[in-house]
Amino acid sequence: HTVQTSIPMDVKKMIYEQNVQSKPFSTPSNTLNFTVPSSTKAISVWVQSDDAGTNPLIPPSMFKCFANGGIDKPHLSLESIQLTFANTTKPSVRWSSAYTGDTNQLQQRYRDTYADAGMLSSSGGVERFEDYLTRGPVYHFDFSRTADDNSTELQVSAAFAGALGAGVSLYVCSWYT
Repeated sequence: HTVQTSIPMDVKKMIYEQNVQSKPFSTPSNTLNFTVPSSTKAISVWVQSDDAGTNPLIPPSMFKCFANGGIDKPHLSLESIQLTFANTTKPSVRWSSAYTGDTNQLQQRYRDTYADAGMLSSSGGVERFEDYLTRGPVYHFDFSRTADDNSTELQVSAAFAGALGAGVSLYVCSWYT
């Protein structure tokens, strides 16, 4: 395969850097506090087994956790999530969510994630919903604000349908400049 293309002559500055933090999260409902960079523009959240990268069922690129010996998929059992940062709460209403055999309310979270990331209308498209579930859901929130806002405190409240099991952490990725 050969590709012919022109190489740009100017240097492009990286738009965002990432700061990733995690805290244990095993109970069905929890509120966690994080300190993030003051120039944070967006925040992504997911849960992942602490065995990621050492268990062949959970590579580091998959945001999953398993309960009961790998049978259940508690990472798909999100009931609600709400982030408070820079005097802003997202989503503004703590919506209910569920993903079971006959209920699919994660599709709206998938759509909101890609809308907030600005990828919903990109020419490259986004991953399919089925791939989003297979990889493990990531929830992304845009917190664009004025440069004079130096807030650093983030509070994440999340609830899952059941306990996530031992050895599970909630991760926060701060996208900052």
